[in-house]
Amino acid sequence: MTYEITEYNATAAAIAILRDKHAGPFDATTKEGMALAKEARAEVRSYRTSVEKLRAELKAPLLERGKQIDAEAKRITAELTRIEEPIDAAIKAEERRKEEEKAAKARAEAERVARINARLLNIRRIPTSLMGRPASEIETEIARMIAYQPNPEEFVEFLPEALDARNEVRAVLETMLIERKRADEEKAKIQAEREELERLRAIVAANPPAPPPELSAAPAPPTPSTKPNGRGKKAPALTPIQSLIATAQAGNMKIEDAIQTAYKMGYDDGVVAATTAK
Repeated sequence: MTYEITEYNATAAAIAILRDKHAGPFDATTKEGMALAKEARAEVRSYRTSVEKLRAELKAPLLERGKQIDAEAKRITAELTRIEEPIDAAIKAEERRKEEEKAAKARAEAERVARINARLLNIRRIPTSLMGRPASEIETEIARMIAYQPNPEEFVEFLPEALDARNEVRAVLETMLIERKRADEEKAKIQAEREELERLRAIVAANPPAPPPELSAAPAPPTPSTKPNGRGKKAPALTPIQSLIATAQAGNMKIEDAIQTAYKMGYDDGVVAATTAK
């Protein structure tokens, strides 16, 4: 058998001899057997140690060569790194610049869209800002919406949304105006009724009913043909409104009911009659 490391071939040849020479078992229990075993061991050991020594001798220059290879590779790598690093830095700087430029464009686009959305939101918020405001202000805003034309340069691709928002807001404002006017009319009606009620209460308070006649032991009331006042004149009759006032003050009718009755009877005529009779 031969080895790739030729320096080992001599030992390889000795192995075959040693294998045959020392193949038999050694009886170390006898003095002679022990001597033979120690002799055989010493011979095999000598070859083994010589192999180890040879290995160290053969590998020493290889280890040195390995150190030289490692050191040279390290030096070359350092030289290449000094050349590569500036190139790598330039490439990375440009890649970083492009990424930052891309991010800046994305931020600018997001801010642009956000500004347009804010303008759209300002349009859509107009009805909310006019809740509870006078009808005149709503009318003014409707006129402004009719005249308003969204600027294409401001809304760009969102111009259709701006036009839709304007039309929607205008429709909402027109509905708000109708409701506002209806509410104002109802409020005015309630206020007029309240003022009229106060006026009627004042009239009731200013027109106390005539005191009832005192009872006496005099003869029974005369018949219509008699003249109770001694002058041949009858006591003046109460007007309808005076009768209502008297009834309300006597507690036989609520003031509100009397007012409603006065309305049905033609209250204005009753007031005129009452004023004339005073």
